[in-house]
Amino acid sequence: TIVLTTYGANSYKFEGEFLALSDDVHVLPRWFPSKYDRLDYVFNLIAIRRPSVVFISNSWMAFEAVHELRREVMETVEPIPFLAYSHMETMDWLDGGYSKMAVDQQKDFDKIVVASNHLKQWMISRGAENSKVDVCYIGVDEGKLEVDHAAAIAERKTYGIGTSDKDIVVLFAGRIVEQKQPFVFQEAITSVAKKYDGTLNGGDRPSVTVVIAGHGEDEDELRRRMASSLRTYYVDENGKRTSLFDEKNEDNFPAGWTVLFCGGLHPARMQMLLKLSDIIFLPSQMEGIALVLYEAMAAETAVIGANVGGQAELISEDCDCGVLLSRRKQKSEEVDAYSSALLDLLIDSKRMRKVQLNARARIESLFRLETAVDCVVNSIEKAQISARHAAASLSLSEARVRSSFSLDEPVWKKSACKDLPQPFGL
Repeated sequence: TIVLTTYGANSYKFEGEFLALSDDVHVLPRWFPSKYDRLDYVFNLIAIRRPSVVFISNSWMAFEAVHELRREVMETVEPIPFLAYSHMETMDWLDGGYSKMAVDQQKDFDKIVVASNHLKQWMISRGAENSKVDVCYIGVDEGKLEVDHAAAIAERKTYGIGTSDKDIVVLFAGRIVEQKQPFVFQEAITSVAKKYDGTLNGGDRPSVTVVIAGHGEDEDELRRRMASSLRTYYVDENGKRTSLFDEKNEDNFPAGWTVLFCGGLHPARMQMLLKLSDIIFLPSQMEGIALVLYEAMAAETAVIGANVGGQAELISEDCDCGVLLSRRKQKSEEVDAYSSALLDLLIDSKRMRKVQLNARARIESLFRLETAVDCVVNSIEKAQISARHAAASLSLSEARVRSSFSLDEPVWKKSACKDLPQPFGL
């Protein structure tokens, strides 16, 4: 059972993806304008479905109500464990965002599951109990990302990208927003293109296609900046290109460099894009451990990224499976550092291939999806024991349900909601 509680357009953004996993998906803002009605509905849903666990992630409404909701469930239904999940701290929002909420409300959770040891230590430093927090790395289905070279070549042809060993693809995949530092990416790409314009290595150099996949508030400005110095196109899913640069300036652009904006992609297309890429370059300001880096490594794509959050737990110094750079005080220093890292891989194809193969091996040995699932299941089992202990310690009265939490008359049947559609599945 999946419950979406976000507001506005984001309420429906991932509904289709969830429906592919379950036919029991509930989008609360569609039915209930009042948060109190939404909470009543969630309680009724828990009481009817009797889930083995309530798993809360990235929901302001759920964190705000978890204390009351958990107690009502404990007293009137059965001892169902409550787990919080978080993948990163967001220091520019509520002094840590949902991760800080989980710490502040840890007594209302039987377990807190996090995506990195970095985040666990961050939580402990802010008062979380060590035994309350479990680390479960996200992991990835490496089978789905195993490279089919024939399919990758065909996809390159769709995008008009060269298919020889000397045709390099550098990928930026993510939201085009300040957190991902798209302009650091742009300046580093432009800098390397000027240095690596055909005169290096006696002119024996690859062509480089820079692919940018994603949307965001900085997208238009990123397009403008890229188009001012490199041949830049928008390309649709059929490979049709639309020029974004002034062709009168083309002779002044570095030879062999092309930039393709392809917008947001369906996950299956994104996986194929990872398989046809040689390098993924993501200079983020902050991350937990970016999921796309797991996927890129499984697809034998060399990583150039930021040593922030828990990313060094995935790409450690001793595995030679990617390049992580620490944040610099000045933007210009970051641009220079990333430029050097990218140039080093471009001019040393043997090193790049070694990094790619090491990345795949690292995923296969430590970060498989099955390992992640086993970890979460283990946390749930421990949380179930905790919930039973918590229930036993409560002073339980007769099972009671407040009038606003009536199982006999669910909120969506009340007169105030008579004009709303019946939620699917109830």
